[in-house]
Order: sequence, then structure tokens, then C-alpha cells
Amino acid sequence: PSGLSGPGGTCAGNGSPASACSLRTEGGGVQNGFSRFEAIFVVPTGVGDVEWVSPVTQEVDAAMRAEGRTMARLLHQMRVDLPLRDDIVAGTTPITTRSFVADVDDDGWLAVNNRAFRWHPDQSGWTADDLRRNEAEPWFDAEGFLLHEREGRLAGFCWTKVHPATDDEPALGEIYVIAADPDFTGIGLGRGLAAVVARQLA
Repeated sequence: PSGLSGPGGTCAGNGSPASACSLRTEGGGVQNGFSRFEAIFVVPTGVGDVEWVSPVTQEVDAAMRAEGRTMARLLHQMRVDLPLRDDIVAGTTPITTRSFVADVDDDGWLAVNNRAFRWHPDQSGWTADDLRRNEAEPWFDAEGFLLHEREGRLAGFCWTKVHPATDDEPALGEIYVIAADPDFTGIGLGRGLAAVVARQLA
């Protein structure tokens, strides 16, 4: 893929379809990209008639609300071109990873995921059935589901998707979900994992 997308981060702009954003490393390196907003709108009853809109602008938001719809979820998608520059990679924590192994890593991954996302409405409380359901998706590739271990246990992970090229978009890698166990936060695992998957996807 020629680019990498993922949620979150620090971006300039105020809901515009494409605003400036930057990937920053512990070493101070910056690689610029862009971001956009996408949203789910629902009718007031919340029953059926759900529409995913991308990108979302202030004009789109106003039009949806004029139809009586309510924004149920706002996604801030950030993108950066691949490959990452050498100075960006050099400014991240070097880490080793291995691919997820179904049935072997399930319990350990579920424990870390649910600890890391205990506050999140979608990603918290995953069960083995949720994991198997995602593994059955046509986009699932265990080679893009990377684990990082420390002190004999899972410390962090990064799970990616690859979106094929379309008439409007080039092939694009996506960080589907990335997390560090709460016991290992603050040591640069997130950026280190992002650098590893960016290199893998480039």
C-alpha cells in the first residue's frame, strides 16, 4: 500500500474533509500527512436507517441534521504516505514482533485488549466469539496481526487491514486496532508498533 491510515492523533483543522496532520516520534521527527472526518448518522428513533458518511464537512453535518438525523459516531481518520522516512523510523522505540497464532494467542490477546480498552464502547469486553468472527472476515491476515512480548507476556499489539485499490483510492493499509497493556504504557510501544507495521505494509 502507498499509505497508512488510523484513528486518533493530533491534527490541525476543524472538521474539514482533508486537514493537515503529523506523525511524531519520541525523537522529535515529524512526517506530515492529512486527516479527514467520517461519521455515522441515525434517525431520531435509532431504529434502522443508519448511514455512514465520508468525508464529513460542516455542510454535510448541517444537511443531515436538517433531515432529522443525529450523529451517532465521529471517526477522525489520519493518513500518512508510505514508506515512512528513515528519521521517523529511527526516532521510534525499536521492538520485535511476531504474528498472532489463532487458538494459541486468543486468551492472552483478549486479556490485553480488554484491559487496554476497558473504557471503549466498541473494543472493550471482547470474547472469543468476537475474535473468531473477525478472523473469519475476508480481510483477515494473521501476518498483519502483530504481537510484542516483554517479560514473558503480551505487552502490545497492532492489527492491520489492507484495502485494495479502487477507482478513487490507492491501495491503503489501515491500523485496525493498536494497544499496549496498561502495565507497559508510556515507553513508546504504540509508535514502535506503528513503525513496524508501516514498514511491513510499504
